[in-house]
Amino acid sequence: MMKANTKMVPLNGTNYHLWKGKMKDLLFVKTMHLPVFATQKPDSMSEEEWDCEHQQVCGFIRQFVEDNVYNHIANETHARALWEKIDSLYASKSGNNKLYFLNCLMNLRYR
Repeated sequence: MMKANTKMVPLNGTNYHLWKGKMKDLLFVKTMHLPVFATQKPDSMSEEEWDCEHQQVCGFIRQFVEDNVYNHIANETHARALWEKIDSLYASKSGNNKLYFLNCLMNLRYR
């Protein structure tokens, strides 16, 4: 299997929808998705291991955000809470995100 080049765009507050999809894919590729998307701790893990995995995933996600975003999420230690906080901050409140999608719609052409 070929090694994938992990080129990831940093979240800057205006590119949330692009970042979210790429980050979700990256978490699954790196098998770091469970703390964000699992509804409960796997039975095979201790609480200590689960907490450590949450910390690792939070650190991994924060590597791909710019400083202006980092300041809002620096204290989160639970991966799902971090994901939801980023979502609540940037999902639909940004006019830039709405403009981006409007531009995408306008640029669609019938084939």
